[in-house]
Amino acid sequence: DDEVNQEVVKVALAGLCDVYCAMDGAQAVKFLEERRSQNLSLPDTVLLDIQMPGMSGFEVCEEMRQRFEANHCKMPIVMISAKVPQDQTALKGFRTGMTDFVPKPFNTEVLRKKMQVVLESKKDFDLGASTAFVTAEACSRLKDAEQQLEDEQARVKALERLSQLTQRKAEALEDHVKSNEYKIQASQAE
Repeated sequence: DDEVNQEVVKVALAGLCDVYCAMDGAQAVKFLEERRSQNLSLPDTVLLDIQMPGMSGFEVCEEMRQRFEANHCKMPIVMISAKVPQDQTALKGFRTGMTDFVPKPFNTEVLRKKMQVVLESKKDFDLGASTAFVTAEACSRLKDAEQQLEDEQARVKALERLSQLTQRKAEALEDHVKSNEYKIQASQAE
C-alpha cells in the first residue's frame, strides 16, 4: 500500500508484531522468496491490500498459497480493500486463499483486534493445537470481536447523529428566540 497507509498500519500494530512493508505484490513475493532461500521462517501473517500496482492482492494471495504456504493456520493472509461491493470483494478474496478481510477505511482497533486473533490462532496451531479446534475457536473469537466492534461503531454513529441533531435543534431554537426578541423589540418601539 502507499506509505501513509503503511505508517497507519505500523502504528496500529505496534507492540503486537513486527511489520515489514512492500510497495507492491512483486516485492512481497520476493520478500517471501528471500526468506525461504535463507532458510528463515515465513511471516506469522500477511496483510495485503487488494488494489496494488502490478499484481492485484488477489493474484498475490493465490501465488503465496501456491508457492509458499497453503495452510491458513501456518500463514494467515488478511486482505484490506476499499473496493466495492465489499461482500463480493471479500468472497473473491476467500476464493483466492485469504484468511480474513478488513474493509477500508478501516478502524485501527478493528485491524489490531483481527490481527491479534489471527496471530493467537497461528500461535495455537504452532503449539500443536488441532486444526479443527483452532479454526473453530478463531472463527468464534473473530465473530465475537467483530460483533462487539460493530455494536460499538453503531453506538458511536448514533451518538454522533444525536449530537448533530441536538446541535441543529439548539441553533434553530436560538434563531427562534432571537427572532422573537426582535419582534418584541420592534413592537415595543412602535
